[in-house]
Amino acid sequence: MTIEFAPFRGEVAARPDGHDQVSWRDEMAGYLGATSFPGRQDELLAALVRAHAPSRLLWRLGALPREVRFGSLTELCDFVDAHSAAPAPREPM
Repeated sequence: MTIEFAPFRGEVAARPDGHDQVSWRDEMAGYLGATSFPGRQDELLAALVRAHAPSRLLWRLGALPREVRFGSLTELCDFVDAHSAAPAPREPM
């Protein structure tokens, strides 16, 4: 059995504690490719689950309206940023 993971294409910035920090947009881009769009919430969540994306990315899309179809990653991320009341929870390192 072969499991393929989407490549990560974002920049990594060093944090003071020595861990690497990645923009959530860049991380999302590593899991949702161009073939994921256009897509609605359920389709995008399914793509993230298939790609074994971390729960923090699933959490960001969990509150999206189900009837909206997003045409691109930029459109999706802009919508999430505009409608986010609180930052996504951080996973333990």
